[in-house]
Parts: sequence; C-alpha cells; structure tokens
Amino acid sequence: LPEFNGYYLVGTFNNWIAKDEYKLAENTENEGEYYIFNVHVEADAELKVQDPSLGNDGYFAFTDNKDNFVIGDEGDYDFYFNPKGNADWGNSYIFCMQHQNDQGSSEEVSNPTSGNDSSSSVESSVAEIVDGYYLVGNFSQWQPDAKYLFQLNKNADSGVEEYMLLGVEIKAEKDADLEFKVFNNKDNKWYPDNSDNLKLEKAGTYDFYFRPGGNGSWPMNYVWVSAVEA
Repeated sequence: LPEFNGYYLVGTFNNWIAKDEYKLAENTENEGEYYIFNVHVEADAELKVQDPSLGNDGYFAFTDNKDNFVIGDEGDYDFYFNPKGNADWGNSYIFCMQHQNDQGSSEEVSNPTSGNDSSSSVESSVAEIVDGYYLVGNFSQWQPDAKYLFQLNKNADSGVEEYMLLGVEIKAEKDADLEFKVFNNKDNKWYPDNSDNLKLEKAGTYDFYFRPGGNGSWPMNYVWVSAVEA
C-alpha cells in the first residue's frame, strides 16, 4: 500500500476516484479535523472520505456501519471530516453544510459545532443549510440544526422510505427536555402534526429511525428510538 498522502472526498460526483481537487485540507483551528469547501454535488449523491493508503479499509462515513453519506439536494457544500469521528455530528465522521457565497475564504474555518461566537455565520444559518428531516426539541431550541439532520437509511426494507440519526446524546435538566418531534423544514411539516410531543423516558444516548409514512408497529408511529449502551 502507498504511504499516507491525505484524505479525499469521493463519491458518485467524481466516480469514487481520489482526485487532487477533492483533497481535504487540515483545519489549523481545530486539531484533528479536515475540510473542503464549495463542492458541487447532485441530488441524492452518495459519498465518503477516503484514505487511499488504507486500501479497502480507508473509507469513512458513519462510525458504526458502512453506509454511504447521502446528500439530499443538489448544491454546493462545505465538508468537515474527523478520522476519529465526532459525537456531535450524529455518529458520523463527516459534517456538511450548504456553502454560503458570502461566508468568506477557507482561512475563516472554525469548528462548525463548537458554538464559538467568533466563528463564521454558518452556525446561525443552520436552518437554511439543506432541506430535510430534523430531530428538534429543547436541545435544538426547537429549530433545525445540522447535527440533528436525518440521513437516508440505505439498509431499510425495500420500498420503505426511512431515515436515521445515530448516537444522539440527550441531556435533561427538566422533564420537557425529553420531548421531541421530527420537522421537515422544506414543507414546514411536523411529525406528529398535532400538539402532542414525543417523549423519551430518560436522558441518554439514542439512535433514532424515522419514517414519514409512519409505521403502525412502532410505539411512536413515525419514530423508533433505541438506547445506545455505554
């Protein structure tokens, strides 16, 4: 195998080939993190980050399976990557956001989930980054947040539209902190679409699965929740 020569964004948009123009740069403001900005991808594009020196073991997407990272809508995106994974990124090695033309150059890079007020305006515009399904609650101020964006579950039963959001830590100082819903920011639709919120039994780390069409065998109908063992 060749020596390590960096990380590359690969996927359906570039025929899964590690090309120089898709090589990630080191984020000097957040050790261990890499990034690439303003990458155009088509709707439903699938991608991973590749370390070619590791051969078939050098592909990164989600920390607990081999699924591809899926982008729902065509557009230009900024990608962040951590080879050790990041729990704040929904159990993923990859964090992405829609590119903002007035965001500035790559020299303004900062940790997209740090909450640092000195970072670029990306975090304040999280609700606009991409249309999709979001887990919302007190933990997200009941607003769409990129780190709570569901990804298409490619392993779902044939013909079933299902999404997943894995490894989400829910903290609770009060009972209302355990309540949540799923929100589609494109259609401005809530799941469930009544005044009743869904609710967890206790604080912890959870995997969430969501079906827009519902599932009568799931206790919460639209959502299946599974606790992640420590």
